[in-house]
Amino acid sequence: MPSDSVRANRTIGIIPMKPADQAKTRLAPSLDPDQRATLTWNMLKIVLRAATSSSLIDVVVVGGDSEIRVIAETGNSNWRPDKGRGLNGELSAQVQINSSNGAASMYIPGDLPLLTTADVEQALGSSKFGSLLTICPAVGDGG
Repeated sequence: MPSDSVRANRTIGIIPMKPADQAKTRLAPSLDPDQRATLTWNMLKIVLRAATSSSLIDVVVVGGDSEIRVIAETGNSNWRPDKGRGLNGELSAQVQINSSNGAASMYIPGDLPLLTTADVEQALGSSKFGSLLTICPAVGDGG
């Protein structure tokens, strides 16, 4: 039987993605376009594995390209196309959809290669399963 916290959790993870050919452009001096695309896809797979193994009730990947869609759908998540509203517009639209369905939202960047299920669970717990705003700073750069 699930714990009370899992039963009470009504949080959906949102992972916004750019098309792979537009991702990681700052790495262009070191990686060619195919290498950057592969890096993008592999990091998304890691993030999806952590998110979908957590107690999130659903994970939605927003945007990307056809390969991102395939990765999302084969990674036990849902995919929604980017409608050209930019990152904040796409996030806001998905948060509104989640809210109208009685769910909280957790924004998860798609490029966190060290993300674990335990990290997602810790953020969920800190947010009291979506009832509190919780921000996870980047420790390495003070961000």
